[in-house]
Amino acid sequence: MPDVAFLLHCCYAALLVPAPAVPTPKVPTPPHSGYHIRGRRGAFEGWYHRLSLPPDAGVPSVFIYSVFDPEEPQSPRHGVGLQLLGVGMASRLLEAPTKGHFWADEHGLGLGHTTMGVPLRQPSSPRAFERFVQGGWQLTATQHQGRLADGSVSWCYAIAPKMGWGGGSEAKQYSTAGWLAALPVFEPHYQVVMSHGLATGHIIKGGVRHDFTDAPCYSEKNWGGGSFPSRWFWAQCNAFDDLPGVSLTVAGGARQLPVLSQEQDVALLCVHVESEDAFYPFPNVEWDVASWGRWRMEGRYGEMRAVVEARAAEGDAGTPVVCPTMEGMTGESTETLCGELSLRLWHGADLILEAHSKQAALEVGPSGSAWADGWKGSCSIGEVEKSILGAEVPLEQLRDWIPGY
Repeated sequence: MPDVAFLLHCCYAALLVPAPAVPTPKVPTPPHSGYHIRGRRGAFEGWYHRLSLPPDAGVPSVFIYSVFDPEEPQSPRHGVGLQLLGVGMASRLLEAPTKGHFWADEHGLGLGHTTMGVPLRQPSSPRAFERFVQGGWQLTATQHQGRLADGSVSWCYAIAPKMGWGGGSEAKQYSTAGWLAALPVFEPHYQVVMSHGLATGHIIKGGVRHDFTDAPCYSEKNWGGGSFPSRWFWAQCNAFDDLPGVSLTVAGGARQLPVLSQEQDVALLCVHVESEDAFYPFPNVEWDVASWGRWRMEGRYGEMRAVVEARAAEGDAGTPVVCPTMEGMTGESTETLCGELSLRLWHGADLILEAHSKQAALEVGPSGSAWADGWKGSCSIGEVEKSILGAEVPLEQLRDWIPGY
């Protein structure tokens, strides 16, 4: 009879042996796609990954991963979390210790966690993951797979990234917040790592399998030493009617200025158009956002102007989403995955793009009194700020010394 322990050891060792090199498509890799907080005390990092699936799919379509104080097992915030969202579904948050079961790539989009089965230390093939992991997940730029230990939900699909933050694979990729995002100031930091991609695979929920082909997908992340801003709004859509390959991201918040006991309102509005490999970032933004149900944002830069108008469908009160705070994943925002949104883009007096969707993700946070009267505001970048943020800082040459870059 063979030695069972020896066979198990061989199987586990095989998982850690790199597979033979095969040609892989070049993917857009924005700065800050990697893991920032290894070795850092009192910090968090979070990843938001979304599929745009039909509203009647009945399966999770948003996967939110979070890590708090991974180097401090004694911290009350210590742990890794997985949150699942879907149209018509209550959000579900699962948390577990990080020690020995969490891994992340420091210079690329790659992370995973095992709650039951063989703890993996790097991305595995879908077949190996299926065989050896009974509970856990892994996400890279080109693959996403996971299963809950109770067997209620599992997912496996390949990702074809089309645009990062700045265009396709041949285009220059940018840090969402400029070169200052390489420094531990103005936290939490924010980075879109894939503004548009296509996903093909399946999700199983309650024994029912949902297959999909070329479903639009999107990924972004946050990291830092504290919590989310005191209030924020957000909108994302890359599933527009009859206009594939158009992607919109809007984000705004009131952030704490370092050292000073003051807050600063900041926002961005950005449009990607895959067919033109075009990247339209708008740093000058005005907004009028209700406590729930209505969003209007306008971006200007030079001769370009973009207007976004969105609303939650009648009767859609949104879904509570757990968010980072100084105490851990204890905050709450409100989000819908089937918002109605229109996007219009002008160059001078010429309307160059008009797009509509009923699959927009829309959010306000936190829940509570901060949004009692809605929020009207604006932000702009002056010439001095523009020259500082636009300075050519050769961070690529320091990549090995910048966590997550």
